Amino acid sequence: MLFRSSIDGWLFRCVVSNEYGSVVSEPGRVTTHYPPKFTSNPTNKTAKAGQGTYFEARFKQGVPYGADVTWQVSTDGGKKFRDLTAEDGVTLVMERSTEKDGVLISEWYTSFTVSKATKDMDGYKYRCVIKNTPNDRDYNGTADFALCLVLAGRFPTG
Repeated sequence: MLFRSSIDGWLFRCVVSNEYGSVVSEPGRVTTHYPPKFTSNPTNKTAKAGQGTYFEARFKQGVPYGADVTWQVSTDGGKKFRDLTAEDGVTLVMERSTEKDGVLISEWYTSFTVSKATKDMDGYKYRCVIKNTPNDRDYNGTADFALCLVLAGRFPTG
């Protein structure tokens, strides 16, 4: 039997019958485990050198609930990624969207801010990775790349 998230929480019973009668089991609850899923990916950003920018993504949690969110950066065109930390000058935010058209939903929002872009960051690629237990594999949910374009030089102020 193939279980889908749409039947998560349903109760099932087994009924066995023959010519002498029937017996019904106690109910058993189905818990379907599935990984988190992105509902929006980060988009490319352009920043002036010395200024900040931010990246964001939205996702729905998998089951079991809970999500570990990691933002990553690649400085070599997307060949290798490393986790971002506070030392990278980023601020991580994770919030839950609680309502849409008056209906409670389970969509989460995560973002991070680069406080001061430098010309060395031009072309960096960023992505967001989400995992939950027991779906804790290398690929659980990875948002597509977002590219940071850093503009260096003088800009008009008016």
